[in-house]
Amino acid sequence: MIPEIVPPDEFMSKRTLNRLIPFSKQMKSVHRRARVQTVSELLTSIISILELRTHFDSISKTSDEFADRWGNVMELCNAAERYTDNGPCLMNPSKNDNDEGGKD
Repeated sequence: MIPEIVPPDEFMSKRTLNRLIPFSKQMKSVHRRARVQTVSELLTSIISILELRTHFDSISKTSDEFADRWGNVMELCNAAERYTDNGPCLMNPSKNDNDEGGKD
């Protein structure tokens, strides 16, 4: 028996959908990039795609707090450089991956 597909607007608010759809697109972009980018490159892409610098700036109460948060991100980026020679993050995508044509 095939389960009935229920439209998302029947169980999610419009506000939730309006936030979930762009996030879903961002995650698809991250997933596609993971197939070709190294850990370091992917981390840089994630920081950019999710606009983490702006986010950390908006949630930090002081410039010192922001500097501490951003310093942690930069430390992670530097540590990720060690894995550059290992190739793409996602080496063996599953056969069930559905990429929808590779568009961002």
